[in-house]
Amino acid sequence: MISPNKQNLILLKQQNKLTCNGYKLLTEKRNGLILSFLNMAREGRAAEKKLLEKIKGYLERYRGASAFVSSEELLDELNLLTKNEGLRILLRKKRLSGVYVHEFTVSAVPPEREQLKPVLQHLLTNFAGLFQEVLRVSQLKINVARLAQEIHKTNRQLSNLEQKIGQIESNIKYIKAALMEKENYEKSVLMKIFN
Repeated sequence: MISPNKQNLILLKQQNKLTCNGYKLLTEKRNGLILSFLNMAREGRAAEKKLLEKIKGYLERYRGASAFVSSEELLDELNLLTKNEGLRILLRKKRLSGVYVHEFTVSAVPPEREQLKPVLQHLLTNFAGLFQEVLRVSQLKINVARLAQEIHKTNRQLSNLEQKIGQIESNIKYIKAALMEKENYEKSVLMKIFN
């Protein structure tokens, strides 16, 4: 237990003020993280729904367009994609309330294939455009998971600070009570001496 003197009381009050300020800052950080988490989750859900609708539409059109093309011919044409120089990936890091999230930018340009029907060529170009969206949806999910981990970590820190604030306040009460008792005892002694 802490010895009940005025210096310890002053130190505990300063520590309590500092801890309360830290608690306030962590609460603001958590609120910002939760807001970012919700916005990113909403954005990811909407992007995933849009992506799935596009894929479904492209696949339906692809089935109709590839009905009269043999799968061997199509695979031979698609195997030309082994050296695609039209694929570029750019990665950037962004700091969001103390958490680094990644942003990918992808550009994929499929090569022109003269032997394919124009409809199939157009659909392959559309599928290449989907690569950017697939990567964006997956990156949003990863970033949402990172934010969730950071929110969990911040909640643990907040609960630790709450316990520490409770301990400091109980120590302050103990010291104040001990100093008050000591002061009352000294007053009673002085009254007995002077009476």
